[in-house]
Amino acid sequence: MASGEEKPDEISKQIPIECVKEINDHLHRPDESVNIGGSIVNEIILHEWKIGQLHFKVRWSDGSTTIESLKDMREDYPRTTVQYIVKNNVSRSKRGGDRVLQWAKKVVRDLDRTIRRIVRLYHVHLDDHGEVRMTRRARKNNKSKKRMQRPMEPIYKYGVEVPKNMAHARKLDAANNNTHWQDAAKREMKALMDLDCFEFHDNGHHKKLDGSWQRTTLHMIFDVNKT
Repeated sequence: MASGEEKPDEISKQIPIECVKEINDHLHRPDESVNIGGSIVNEIILHEWKIGQLHFKVRWSDGSTTIESLKDMREDYPRTTVQYIVKNNVSRSKRGGDRVLQWAKKVVRDLDRTIRRIVRLYHVHLDDHGEVRMTRRARKNNKSKKRMQRPMEPIYKYGVEVPKNMAHARKLDAANNNTHWQDAAKREMKALMDLDCFEFHDNGHHKKLDGSWQRTTLHMIFDVNKT
């Protein structure tokens, strides 16, 4: 493994997620709501088998009750459905070997695993209604891990040393007693300015921004072209 790379953490070592469709159905976007007529399923009251097919009696948020098939419930309310099946050990087999029960147990396992990964990898910000307003990838704490950084070897192209960054470019210009690299950087920045790639604000403008903004830096990449 190359120097500077992190070893796979415990998350990447876990068993792969199997029930991807059910997880995506549960973690749908707020603007893709499956609610019909403004009502949602509050709870599953009971279940019954009809001609070998599993059906549920559900109570909606408006107080009404209906009979819904497993097919509809697993698509619209996968978490509610699998939690009910696992909690009540819903199975046509006394030994619990029914495919429906086995499927429900896998979905519960994979949903919990996925949510743990999201919580660890992202900071989730909710709005006043409990909906996800913004997610931001969590920063890793590298203070406890000291990386061994190997000095980078100089890069030459057509016999010319290529700068790694702007500070290195200024250092090479000083060694060569010219400003060729700095002039090239200024020409590149002028081209970006002419294309209106940036907005300029007064000093301290960042203090007025909300948490949805993220600080970034400009990185200049140098190269040598053969003319």
